[in-house]
Amino acid sequence: MENVIREKLAERAKNIRLYLHAYAFHLNMRYERVLPEDLLDIAYQNHLSGVKVHVEDGESFSLRNMRPEQLGSFKKKAEQYGLDIHIETSASDKKTLDEAIAIAQATGATSVRFYPRY
Repeated sequence: MENVIREKLAERAKNIRLYLHAYAFHLNMRYERVLPEDLLDIAYQNHLSGVKVHVEDGESFSLRNMRPEQLGSFKKKAEQYGLDIHIETSASDKKTLDEAIAIAQATGATSVRFYPRY
């Protein structure tokens, strides 16, 4: 690789926002050993920009299963840490998307990612 390209890539890498993705903790989240709020702590402790979390991560403690006040606490903690939130869901039907959007609004998330299904 040419030095000019290498230097350009290195400079761009300095500005990349890094996020903690819940999938890295998938099995631990399935067994409820790592919960959505834990992701905020981990991201903060590692000086990351935010978290990417699926609405079902954490099983019975997932964002999908949180009461409105719990979602508000999640939002407040993210704000206190200065973290961005991205919400994910696994379907593209209206009901699923509406639920993910409601969770995103309640948590202050800046994006909703979904996986289209047929």
